[in-house]
Amino acid sequence: PVMTFSMSLVFELYLKAYYAKIITQPPATTLGHNVRKILENLAKADQNFPSELIFNKDLLQYPLFELDKDGWKSQWFVNLGEADKKELKVNYEFYLIMAYGIDLKYGISPSLEKHNGRLISSAWTLFNPKLSEIIIAIRNRISYPGTKTEDILSIKLKNPRLEQGSKDYLQSIIDNTIYK
Repeated sequence: PVMTFSMSLVFELYLKAYYAKIITQPPATTLGHNVRKILENLAKADQNFPSELIFNKDLLQYPLFELDKDGWKSQWFVNLGEADKKELKVNYEFYLIMAYGIDLKYGISPSLEKHNGRLISSAWTLFNPKLSEIIIAIRNRISYPGTKTEDILSIKLKNPRLEQGSKDYLQSIIDNTIYK
């Protein structure tokens, strides 16, 4: 579950930076790790809310933890419309993050009554490349960082131990960031 939990932390922290820039009160920290609530507050407060951050929150009513365990054959999933099925498959990790957030590090959902501490088998997912689109959208929306020389990602690229795939990933974010 480490990959999805790591994505969860990155997603949450970028959202909190965005929140701090757009909404000053109450502070983002008052929302804890509730990514869904952070997104909802930002969507209401920001007229220029990025489309990359729009998700179908109605899909969060389902027991998402069942999906990869059952090979996407859970009855509720089979009964969804094609657009909702596609939405869940393409953005699955982000729905997991909104539904289970901080619990992903344990691979279970002990704090969520409706899941009664059941294993979130789906926490063992792949890295979703949409994360870079979200990071770029947030960075550009809040004009952060101001310059390429101030960009911590540019500094991280100089690490000789960084794998080429990681370098390429960071470089694509840098290349699509609009600096002042």
